[in-house]
Amino acid sequence: MSGRWFGLVASCALVLGVSVVAAGRPDLRAERSIFLTALDKDNAPIRGLQPADFVVREDGEKREIIRVTAPEDPLFVSLLIAAAIHLLPLQGVLGSDRLVSLYGALPFDEPNLAILMRHRAVLFGLLGLFLVFAAFRPALQTLAFIAGFVSVISYLWLALSVGSYNAYLARVVIADVVALICLAAGAAAHAYQQFQD
Repeated sequence: MSGRWFGLVASCALVLGVSVVAAGRPDLRAERSIFLTALDKDNAPIRGLQPADFVVREDGEKREIIRVTAPEDPLFVSLLIAAAIHLLPLQGVLGSDRLVSLYGALPFDEPNLAILMRHRAVLFGLLGLFLVFAAFRPALQTLAFIAGFVSVISYLWLALSVGSYNAYLARVVIADVVALICLAAGAAAHAYQQFQD
């Protein structure tokens, strides 16, 4: 999966504001948010959607959709950017040629190294997917920020403490610095929201 695809998801993500009524108390109303992505059959974003374009049912009962908005929350955006950066190495699972394109002319044709690096790609894919999922699930966002920070800080510490890395790994350092900045901004927004609540 490419960073372009995740940029597309972020650009066409929507939030539905749905009105819900407390059981047995029609006078008590609350608003709930539903996060979704609207794509057509060609995976292009569908623009200009309005409440009338959606139907939301809860236990078979139709709910009123108050608004449709695009999220501009820095927390949401920061997790998607960090997710895209973590998903880029996933292509390494496809074999040595992809690993060389990611990390340079290292001996990836050696079977043991190839197994380890391809497995590393799978782990990055899982972390990236978790970050995407957490962007839409507030209950998981604290854990997502912790996982993201552990990933990027550990890599940056290893790269800087060992040194003498090649130009390909220097690109990873830059990407992780970008991810770290995004995660820091998102974590600050998350902490502020928690404090406000």
